[in-house]
Amino acid sequence: MKKWLMLCAVMLISLVLAACGSNDEGDNKSTKEGKTADEKAEVADDKEDNTKEESHTDEEESATDSEENEENEENEAAAVETQDFDFDPFDENIVTLQLEQGGVTVKLTYKADGDTVYEQTANNEVLYSALGVSTPGEAEEMMAESAEEFQGIEGVTHNFEYLDDKIMETLTVNFDEADLYEVSQMTGSDYEGDLSMSRVSLQQSVQMLQAEGYEIVESGTDAKNTASAESEADDIAEEAADSGSVNSGTYKVGEEIKAGEYLVIADSAGYVEAASSRFGTSDSIIFNLNLTEGSHTYITVKNGDYLNLENVAAYTVEEAPTIIPEDGVYTDGMYKVGEDIPAGEYNLVLNEEAFGDMGYLEVAKDSSHGLYSIETNELPKDDTNITVQEGQYLTIKDMTIDTN
Repeated sequence: MKKWLMLCAVMLISLVLAACGSNDEGDNKSTKEGKTADEKAEVADDKEDNTKEESHTDEEESATDSEENEENEENEAAAVETQDFDFDPFDENIVTLQLEQGGVTVKLTYKADGDTVYEQTANNEVLYSALGVSTPGEAEEMMAESAEEFQGIEGVTHNFEYLDDKIMETLTVNFDEADLYEVSQMTGSDYEGDLSMSRVSLQQSVQMLQAEGYEIVESGTDAKNTASAESEADDIAEEAADSGSVNSGTYKVGEEIKAGEYLVIADSAGYVEAASSRFGTSDSIIFNLNLTEGSHTYITVKNGDYLNLENVAAYTVEEAPTIIPEDGVYTDGMYKVGEDIPAGEYNLVLNEEAFGDMGYLEVAKDSSHGLYSIETNELPKDDTNITVQEGQYLTIKDMTIDTN
């Protein structure tokens, strides 16, 4: 695993394989239950032969052998301890392990039929500070050669996404389609065992990773969707598809709701958050917004994101209600130029009750709410003018635009 540790510093962390030393169907059972009767008999014969030979050795060699045997027994015991996860040798197993180190978070998910892995997914995050860069452009330039290496390999899908402060890497290997030897030669791969056997062992892979400090975060039935959970997710997805909207709750994008752009409208004081984790820890938040009652915003979410909604309704843009004011007076919210408001120059009037005696004005190129999507923003303390172009997004707060 030293190879992985070396590559960790440059984001080339993608794959860990433990190829089996045998392709017999009995591998699963022997891993869990120990040696077969024939193997035990062979061991007994070997022990008898060794006893005869050892009678001619001196006491020092015997003591050395004894110490080595004790060390091997200790290592075997330690290996057994690392197998402490929910494993079924005759059914599907899903195990997710995670490691955080030096600004890098690696999450590996194995899907296996018994002990035979048929799919592995790596979801990696690395802070730009860990790479010694500061912008998405610099990071993309650094990773360009690595990104090309993963393209065109059968059974392998790979993607880099460059956010404001980190890279998100996703790598999936379908071992039913991929060539194991070709995969083992990819940058970021590490392996043990005989690759000619064309099988990756779940238990051995987990042991390798745990020895390097990975922790199991999900396994067995915890990682699988139960029938009720699947039904609930299907119901949510079906409801969203039928109505084009979802209400308060946390949704995994790509599974419970589709990726894309949404119009979010607040019923009362509302909250919107997109994160890379369902738990919404501070380091996983992609963006978060507070909405006043009746205000609205556009958001764009991607597959794998978790969308948290509180006291709001989110509509796909295809099914969203109009937010064009009937009276021609635009108030708090985000408006898509060319659809919700015509392109042109506008006079913005500061509300008398504006918080802190100032408003907020922002023009963005998209609805991702990323730092680099903002084209201009300011905190006007008086009335002001703004010119917007078709395709831009105009956000105002504590200010009004009267188009009459």
